[in-house]
Amino acid sequence: MTLFWQVGREREAKHFLCFKDPTMHFTPTHYGFCTAYGATGAWTFGDEDHCHGPPSFPGHRPPFPGHPPPRFPVYETPNCGTNRKYIFRKLKGQVLRFRVKAAHNANLCLTMADGETPANMYEVLLCGWNGKESCLRKNKKQDLHKVNTQGYINQHEFKGFWIVITNDSIKE
Repeated sequence: MTLFWQVGREREAKHFLCFKDPTMHFTPTHYGFCTAYGATGAWTFGDEDHCHGPPSFPGHRPPFPGHPPPRFPVYETPNCGTNRKYIFRKLKGQVLRFRVKAAHNANLCLTMADGETPANMYEVLLCGWNGKESCLRKNKKQDLHKVNTQGYINQHEFKGFWIVITNDSIKE
């Protein structure tokens, strides 16, 4: 089995972050979200009962049109400083679609429990490092893939993203 991650932007088929690990079997059951390092945020999540991912992903549905639809609640996250304190929800499926409005440091994690499990969790750190870079991180300490993403999020409008995580290889 190969653990395969992809993180992309709404309306874009190609991921901007990815990670493959043929030695790791990880099936997340929950996800958490927070804002840190001086940022506050607003989040909305797609209906995880439906598959929303990149157009090449089986079961793709069209992206949200315009502003977040009213049927999806908006979750506010405070600045949690230098400690990421996640709000957790149950993950349904292998694709997570969300929109976020934050100046920087919008963070998600995927775990196999309803809470932080630092020895067995993965994080997606969006626009950290003063809003300049995003990263996939393992076990709260090991950066797996970091890229320049300056301008991917801002505090004035919702920006959409998708995460796909599987335990089988997906052809790019």
